Amino acid sequence: MKKLLLSLCIPGIVLASAHSNQTLSYTWAKAETQGDRDYMEDTSQILTSKPTNQSFFAVFDGHGGNFASRAAVGTSSTAKQRTIQAVPELLLTSKSSGRYRLEDAFLKFEQQFLARGDTSGTTAVAALLEQQAKTWMLYLAWTGDSRAVLFNKDGKVRYETVDHKFKGEELKRVQNAGGKVESGRVAGLAIPRSLGDKLVKEKAGKGVIIADPDLKKIVLLPQDNFLILASDGVWDNISSQEAAQIVHNAYYNKKHYQDEQINSGKEVSGSNNAIKRAAKALMDEAYRWSRIRSDNISVVVIKLNWPKENVLQNKKANVYPIQHITRLTFDIQKVLQTLYKVTPFPVHKKYIAKALSELSKGNLEGLKKTLAELSRLTQQNINFAKNILRLEIVLAHLINNKFDEASKEMAELKRKCVDK
Repeated sequence: MKKLLLSLCIPGIVLASAHSNQTLSYTWAKAETQGDRDYMEDTSQILTSKPTNQSFFAVFDGHGGNFASRAAVGTSSTAKQRTIQAVPELLLTSKSSGRYRLEDAFLKFEQQFLARGDTSGTTAVAALLEQQAKTWMLYLAWTGDSRAVLFNKDGKVRYETVDHKFKGEELKRVQNAGGKVESGRVAGLAIPRSLGDKLVKEKAGKGVIIADPDLKKIVLLPQDNFLILASDGVWDNISSQEAAQIVHNAYYNKKHYQDEQINSGKEVSGSNNAIKRAAKALMDEAYRWSRIRSDNISVVVIKLNWPKENVLQNKKANVYPIQHITRLTFDIQKVLQTLYKVTPFPVHKKYIAKALSELSKGNLEGLKKTLAELSRLTQQNINFAKNILRLEIVLAHLINNKFDEASKEMAELKRKCVDK
């Protein structure tokens, strides 16, 4: 496993996935561009386990700064961030089931984020793909105008989330709560639901601008083919059905882009050229169709690959839930942040910052190399060197998919380094 199957992206990297033909397999890609904006406020995230029985995908479209969207995926390293748990971390600790785990994660993030006093905000759309016995479930949660679209092998939309805008039932909810809509906005905000936006929510009044996500539970069927998650930089210009057709056509048409066009630059990353081609096509079309100054655009496309006989087996041996991998990743991050805080040496801080950067990219080989360099620099500080060595051991187990061994070693490292 060359890279950790956790992608914290700004812009991010989507990693390859190949699973047993006895179960549903899926690959994914992401494409993102700053557009004509001065800076990037979108973030996206992919979490999966290998072998896998569940995966998490999300797009966060920030506004008023990128701190909220970065905090949502856990990539902000400021002191303020350390008291805010990222959405996927909160997902792991939720005692609810199914789609309500997503709701818990959204609302707990909102509570922690508002308590820190930052004024930025973000929309969110998240998908949890989970195997239950012989059935695959798709759970969706969304707050704001980022959207998810599920479509079938004929390119026809089966389900699309409904954007939260000041229209219809959502407008009635806002008005009943005492909200005043002026020029399509309330207190300057163009959406009635978001995460964060502390000052806007205070100005608008209690219960006007809310973080509560809408939720959807879908039993996946063999004809389901693609899932798209994207920020409003796509949906401002393209309908759900148009997006489905663009992705469908690009995936199955090798002539849509040359391989060198797909793989040049950092805008597109993914499992293979076909899925990357689909994500890039949707991003490019959204940008091309922009009628005004282009917004940030973030696209995540997931391709569902069903076995021919649709036999879904849940092998108990060597199946490591998503919680194992994600928890280890956050623990590594916490250890590195603790070491950064306690070391008085600038050169140590430099390499720890580099290690955190490699971790955020999901690049385990890069992290391994950085830790080796750091280990050579810390030989004179015995306790510090021991902690780095333990991290290297955890990483070696993780690379070799030995999650039980990695967890045991990490527990001892946390006891001596973080929890003391």
